[in-house]
Amino acid sequence: MVAKDERNNAIFIHRTEHGVVGWEVKNKNYENFMKGGKRSIWLSNHPDTKNYHAVVCESPVDALSYHQMHKVREARYVSFGGSPSKMGVEALERLKQDGLKAVVIAYENSERGRRMAKAIEGKAKEIELPVYYDMPAKEGYSWNDRLIEREERQKQRDLEDSKTPAEKDLEKILGMDYHTYLLKTYYPGGVPNDRDRGKERDRG
Repeated sequence: MVAKDERNNAIFIHRTEHGVVGWEVKNKNYENFMKGGKRSIWLSNHPDTKNYHAVVCESPVDALSYHQMHKVREARYVSFGGSPSKMGVEALERLKQDGLKAVVIAYENSERGRRMAKAIEGKAKEIELPVYYDMPAKEGYSWNDRLIEREERQKQRDLEDSKTPAEKDLEKILGMDYHTYLLKTYYPGGVPNDRDRGKERDRG
């Protein structure tokens, strides 16, 4: 479940069987956890199937990124906000009673991520849940990093597809794309920022 506040920050709610115990606030350049709150577990909506597996990510943003890349129907996405707390493990036990059959660990591929993943594996095995790993192949990458990389590549492909044959032939002659050629021609010292433009106007 994802909510938004008045500043359009994403709110990821942590719950226990007793209700809300805390929440994470996130946007592109900011993240925080509720002061005085407790980390339990963030859960996506229940899948349509009775039996399902849990895809466990470090953050809800990584969980949403994983879903966008894989579109797994028989999954419920889970975030502990880091290493699993006691309340988080208890939440996994409740999910097992609700139809959870296995845990897929999709943490960041880093020393820290692998360390937390091992902690989750141990807790899952304590309650007799099979554990599988699906971490990004590239060292240091999270699933959100992978999604951003894929989207950037798609933008580049879309840009190439939008070019006319004449533009492509011209770029072969220039040895660079036309936009870069114009920048190098008219701004050999680099593109001026707003402050530099202001200084030029003052001198004029």
